[in-house]
Amino acid sequence: MTDPVELRFVEMLSRHARPDWVVILDDPLDRAFVPSPLKVGNSKQGYRLFSSFIDDVQMEYGICFSYQELERSRSVANWIELTRQRMGQQPARVLQAVRKRMLPEGPWFLIATVLLPVALSSIVLVPLWLFGAEFQRWLALAIAVLVGLRAIPIAVSDYREREYWRSLEARVRERM
Repeated sequence: MTDPVELRFVEMLSRHARPDWVVILDDPLDRAFVPSPLKVGNSKQGYRLFSSFIDDVQMEYGICFSYQELERSRSVANWIELTRQRMGQQPARVLQAVRKRMLPEGPWFLIATVLLPVALSSIVLVPLWLFGAEFQRWLALAIAVLVGLRAIPIAVSDYREREYWRSLEARVRERM
């Protein structure tokens, strides 16, 4: 294993691998196995590790995998081969794939993540506030604060994902 693509790929994988993924550098790469996110046991940690591994690979090489490619379990050798295929693609096609995967621009993410939950909860909260007793007013205020606090991590997650796709788009443009 003297190929720099293989070495860097296995290094990134070992940084993000869970113990049950079993990446042994002495084994042949076609026997080392990376499960798809659908098969990591519905665990948030496994999905997060797989996603961060794929994000690192895409950012490192300026490539973009499709959803169909990410849903299959593959050996490490197959992932390296797929990465080489994507590296051989024209940057314009990769840029088109990145734009397909990006979240839609505009105010919709703000509306969907912050304003919509607040508006829906206000349907219940406004009558409680206007027509309720003192306890119900405090209850309405507490619910409104909790809904607002729940919307903050969603908005932050959307922002981080947007920044990732923008930086990946810039990385692909560097390859052009």
